[in-house]
Amino acid sequence: MLTPPIKCRSRRGTALIEFALGWAVIWIVFWGLFEFGYAFYSYNVLLTSVNNAAELGSRMTFDAGNPDAFITAIKNIVVFGDKAGGSRPMLPNLSVSNVAVSLSPDSIGPQNITVATTYQLDVVLTRFQLTNKPRVTTAFLGATLCTGC
Repeated sequence: MLTPPIKCRSRRGTALIEFALGWAVIWIVFWGLFEFGYAFYSYNVLLTSVNNAAELGSRMTFDAGNPDAFITAIKNIVVFGDKAGGSRPMLPNLSVSNVAVSLSPDSIGPQNITVATTYQLDVVLTRFQLTNKPRVTTAFLGATLCTGC
């Protein structure tokens, strides 16, 4: 006994449509995870460089006659990872102008050093403005000189 053939014409292509819809959902999820991971990585790099700059700045020698050299060295540590500066910043669009260094003055020299950044994380869908984040404050433990005073 022969059974009549099943009409499959209405089901033809459903696997392709299911695959396309599933792939789109999976692609969006992976893309979102990548963007979140990149934002987390960028903030971690920024936090580490600000922390390292504040820690190293707290042990550097402060010259009361030329405090701008001290501040510039700390800003260079945040941006380039080196006191002397460099050509390639730690993160895209990070510059010395994004870094703020404030010294709480004492009669002899700085008592505390605060290093903060203002940076914009550019992810594909949106941008996050980090104003004064991260910010690290440390006690100054280094030596104080006064050349030209």
